[in-house]
Amino acid sequence: LKTGANPISEYYDKITIMYAEIEGFTAVASLMEAVGAVEMLNEIFALFDRLVKKHDMYNVETVGDVFMAASGHDGSQDHAQRAFRTACDMIDQIRSFNYPDQVVAALGTPHPLLRVGLHVGPTLAGLVGAKGLP
Repeated sequence: LKTGANPISEYYDKITIMYAEIEGFTAVASLMEAVGAVEMLNEIFALFDRLVKKHDMYNVETVGDVFMAASGHDGSQDHAQRAFRTACDMIDQIRSFNYPDQVVAALGTPHPLLRVGLHVGPTLAGLVGAKGLP
């Protein structure tokens, strides 16, 4: 992109994309001190990074309270199973994080809840836009 060339997209016939979102985190963040919300999100996503590495996946992107990872881009055949194991570990281990009392009182849950989705099949991957390139 720096040289002005068009970015090249790559097509994958069989790949798994995993999305994980912390349910209601916007409401949670409004009930916490900003520093505490950012620190908790950082700790959760650091855990997710370790789990992605453990299951040989690739961390694609993190935006807000959404985490995205992929497997199968390397040609592996067990990509869906690895993503599923990663998702199960994420759902299980997020319970180790405890919300502050004011969040528990308002939401009625002691720890973050996670929504996870998996796409298994063909995918077109590529880099779009040039904002933020050095």
